[in-house]
Amino acid sequence: MGEEIRQQPDSSQSASDDSGTVLQKGDTCIDELASTNTPQNSGIHKNNLRELPEATIPQSLIEQYPKCFQKFQTDLENDHAHDLLIYLEMDPVEKKDHKKVFTWLLKKLLHTLQGQGKLKPEVEYLGKYKQYYKVVKNCFAPLVYVNSKSIVNKYLTSGGMGDIYKGAYYLHEGARVAKPCAIKLARQDQLQGYQRSTHSMNTDFREFRNQLYDRFLREVDITTLVDHSGTVRAYDAGWTSNDEENGGMYLIMEYIDGLTFKEFHEKFQKRMEATLSIGAICELIGQVAESMNKFHQYIVHRDIKPQNLMIILNGGDGHHFTKVLDFGISRLIPDADVDLKNLTKATISGPGGGYQGTPDYSPAEQFMAASAVDNQADLYALGCTMFEMIDISNQPPFYKEGRTESISKCLEIKQKCHMGGLPELKPPFSCPGEVRRILKKMTANALSERYSSAGELLDDLKDYRDRDDLVNAITAYNSRTVYVNPDSKSSSWFKWF
Repeated sequence: MGEEIRQQPDSSQSASDDSGTVLQKGDTCIDELASTNTPQNSGIHKNNLRELPEATIPQSLIEQYPKCFQKFQTDLENDHAHDLLIYLEMDPVEKKDHKKVFTWLLKKLLHTLQGQGKLKPEVEYLGKYKQYYKVVKNCFAPLVYVNSKSIVNKYLTSGGMGDIYKGAYYLHEGARVAKPCAIKLARQDQLQGYQRSTHSMNTDFREFRNQLYDRFLREVDITTLVDHSGTVRAYDAGWTSNDEENGGMYLIMEYIDGLTFKEFHEKFQKRMEATLSIGAICELIGQVAESMNKFHQYIVHRDIKPQNLMIILNGGDGHHFTKVLDFGISRLIPDADVDLKNLTKATISGPGGGYQGTPDYSPAEQFMAASAVDNQADLYALGCTMFEMIDISNQPPFYKEGRTESISKCLEIKQKCHMGGLPELKPPFSCPGEVRRILKKMTANALSERYSSAGELLDDLKDYRDRDDLVNAITAYNSRTVYVNPDSKSSSWFKWF
């Protein structure tokens, strides 16, 4: 939604199927959901409605650190287990095992306290064990209740607007199978913090919150309308409580086992000590353009950037590796062939007026009239993304010049930058002159000089796309094996610049 929504892969998750296929009856999360009879629109944490799983500490761990667990068990039975950190000092627990041991201690403590009716709110444990924030969030995840069609399995990460969990979602009431999903939850306090971070304090909080909720609704509407394999599908959105004044909101999305372009680009360089080839990057950009070719029939995205594009690392079909997400500020194209009866008011009316987007990836016309931009704005943003992935700076072409809070000043600077044309592209290795020309046309300031459609861009890219090398790069990244960039004789480009 305005900030990064990051769905990070987690190989340790075993309660649901990471492959993207439906979960069958008999899987843990489905059985638990089927047996959980809770009213819809309950609050986020319902300790009295859902039970934490039994915490059976591995015998091998107990034998490795007997003093730690014996003292803990004694204190737990006598209601004296008030500080879990002291048990890590016994034996002592090796530093490399601190997180593992603490996790089991906390699971056992929380399960026991819940059974005794003494479990405190999550926030108290988060404050007490700040160094184990993610562990605490994960231990409380089974207590998170969203609605009657979903279940939360695991905490993934947090963004500016809220927390992201992995779970399972029934596509309709009474279904016997569910799909893996990512669930974004935003409490009132998180929304208030997000309002401060976005410099929107001049807006009434209720209005600000409702604008964000409308973005969630648009996400569901538009991804349902587009219905394309290259977009992240949003299944459901709503309030976490009947009391909208005090409750939070949720957005349930398709779960992708992958990384954003931004994350993958940075982590690939660090892990592999190499960059993606021009052919692999052209393949990624081409696949996004294929998605655009579909959704531009209905909408303009208006916030294309590396943080809103995902690479599938596991669970894909072996051919398509990209997903576009975050359609919260997109607008319907005038006269699009759309049945308005199937859309919410938030989608039909679109986001409010004024500039919306991300300055580093927005063309000049988006600062002047964001509500009037067409598909060419998305193609410009995709060009900035492509430049960032090729250039050794790892930044979009007008990065430094576009960093300002004043929209009018940003427009002025952007226009001056374009007077000098696209900055010189500096790839780590050779780059075909035609690819440079494509980039220049994608990011042209004048609409008459920019690509008019994703289809036109695809025609020019086709000779430079290399799906095989993209597969090689993803395979090497997942398996931590050597990747040799075919653009160079050496895979280690850091040695010379």
